[in-house]
Amino acid sequence: MLAKLARVVVVCVLAGIALVVSASPSAAQTFDNALVADMGIAEIGTVRPVGWNQPGECIKSVQRWVANAGGSFGGGGVISGYVNSGATEVSLSNVVKGDVVQYTRASGDYATDNGDWTYVHTVVVIQNHGNGQFDIVQSNVPDGSGKVTRVDNWAPSLHEGWSARAWRFGEVASTQPPPPPPPPDTDSDGTIDADDWCPLVSGSASNHGCPNNLTQVSGDFDGDGRGDVVAVSRGLDGHPTISWLRSNGLGLDSPQSKLDLPAPAWNTATLKFVAGDFNGDGRSDLFVASGSEIDPPNLYVLLSTGSEFSQPVLVKQPNPAYWRWSRLEFFAADLDGDSRDDVIAVSRGDDDGSGIHWFKSTSGSSTPSLADSVPVASLHPAAWKVSQMKFAFGDFNGDNRDDMMIASGAGSGGVNLYTFASNGVEFNAPVMQFALPATAWQFERLQWLASDLDGDAKSDIVAISRNFSDGPDINWFRSMGQTFATPTLARSLNPVAWKVTNLRWAVTDVNADGKDDLFAASGGSGNPVSTYLLMANGGLAEPVAQAPLNPASWIWERLQW
Repeated sequence: MLAKLARVVVVCVLAGIALVVSASPSAAQTFDNALVADMGIAEIGTVRPVGWNQPGECIKSVQRWVANAGGSFGGGGVISGYVNSGATEVSLSNVVKGDVVQYTRASGDYATDNGDWTYVHTVVVIQNHGNGQFDIVQSNVPDGSGKVTRVDNWAPSLHEGWSARAWRFGEVASTQPPPPPPPPDTDSDGTIDADDWCPLVSGSASNHGCPNNLTQVSGDFDGDGRGDVVAVSRGLDGHPTISWLRSNGLGLDSPQSKLDLPAPAWNTATLKFVAGDFNGDGRSDLFVASGSEIDPPNLYVLLSTGSEFSQPVLVKQPNPAYWRWSRLEFFAADLDGDSRDDVIAVSRGDDDGSGIHWFKSTSGSSTPSLADSVPVASLHPAAWKVSQMKFAFGDFNGDNRDDMMIASGAGSGGVNLYTFASNGVEFNAPVMQFALPATAWQFERLQWLASDLDGDAKSDIVAISRNFSDGPDINWFRSMGQTFATPTLARSLNPVAWKVTNLRWAVTDVNADGKDDLFAASGGSGNPVSTYLLMANGGLAEPVAQAPLNPASWIWERLQW
């Protein structure tokens, strides 16, 4: 693709296609035209090589989608490739799902128009809105990315002397299927929007889209060097049961109940859990913030003994005049590098501004404690809104102090990715690592994790993107120390079986090889719960199912991971 005169124009490399008209066109094709779009949708978020005759180029991708739908899109020129394949030209205003839109030279001379590839771009229509705008799927935008993306409310952007021509390869059903119903207003903000696919708690200020804080309850709870996972389930009276899925070095054992906290004093709906090694003994412990919409937060630590969790110890009662449980997110991070995880609290002000506070761990081997909080980042509320940020914490530069990552954006817009390095007493000023465009990266569709996938003792950034089939594309930003490599696709999971809205994630090094693996719990309302591991192998291996869970006692709606 090229950019000229400050106007973006798109060129696709179509290799191995002759620039001549074939002697005779192929017969019309008999397959469901809409499947062409479905094949493209199924690849959203995936990345392929680009260049001459490479599968990531836009027209090569469309050829693949036509073939996968049961059709054939073969060689020829910009126009004759369609004619030779039996495609029928249709007016742009009458396109339907699965039709192909081709940027084409419009000189009026067939040979010129058929042979000019200068500003060619090829997309597939998902929906025609009837107003000159379309939802489309395409590949290799931005230029050189090789990534399949969806763009809604798209309109052709043409270079002077070029036109958008539309072609149909398959057969169109007599009636188009109705669009899927919108999701319910699950975040109670009065607006049915994309955020409702991945709700957080009620209220517009929590309208983040896909939640980012369901990934914290994992760690090495028995100190054997292998990562485990903890699940918190809600009893019929609301009380929490803490269960432990212990690593055996190859996978995770069946869960064992380790602690029940009694109702009504302990209610899962008013608890927020984080895992970290707060006393530095090599075993991960649990932190719990208890509170409610009207009650101030009480902060507890449950130390691990290696075989179970001790009873909760109250370690801090922040001033209720300034600390409101409903406005707080908690994370574990060793900010000062003393080998004890501290607690980081992100608070949301009345103006949606953020406060980043550090509760330094002062725990002894058998007595947990936290110092009073101190602010550790200065973020101006006009520029940094909690409802427009997602957080992850990890040692991104390998200095043994955990740093902060913020993905900043809103709704279906793009994402600015920042890191804040720890200097031992606070976080340094933000460094922008990436400005990710909305054409490929939409804020509301992303979850972020810190995970050392390659075992180099530096945390990498993992972004789980919900594609437009609701499937997960797992992207890896490898840490280079102070910067990050261009993201690559570590694993894309089949959206038929894997739905982001039915998945929860955790990071844990199950086999103690120094590389963090990815744990996935799969379920959804009314579905049985299954657990999987994606082992780190320079990327992520295919998911492997773990020990089955009893559906009578493991109910998706009652679980936190």
